[in-house]
Amino acid sequence: MKPRQDVEEERGFHDMLKKEHYGITSYEILEGNTGYLNLRFFGPLEYCADTLVKAIQALAYTESLIIDLRECGGGMDPNAIPFSVVIFEKPVHLNDLYFRTTGDTTPTGVMAGCRVKNCITNPFTY
Repeated sequence: MKPRQDVEEERGFHDMLKKEHYGITSYEILEGNTGYLNLRFFGPLEYCADTLVKAIQALAYTESLIIDLRECGGGMDPNAIPFSVVIFEKPVHLNDLYFRTTGDTTPTGVMAGCRVKNCITNPFTY
């Protein structure tokens, strides 16, 4: 059983995520069947996965996709992985976690499944 302080902190954290719509400010389909997703942060999947999946599914069949990260504060790398499904057609190795203390490397983020035909980027994307 978690100490009371930990439970209260976790509840407060979850309440903050909920208030911030789990990082997704808005998503919609714009003119020309262009999907638009405004993302402020990549929250922990244990809390945010349902909201992320809902947004991704709503935009899955658009002709192009804008993922607006201009005000995104970042987050944990594994939490960005669900978005790779709408960007890459073939499996892509996105990330490794390297543990200095043990020297172990754990590959993460090999995902695919693109249904969006065009991914709109800017010069700073890649």
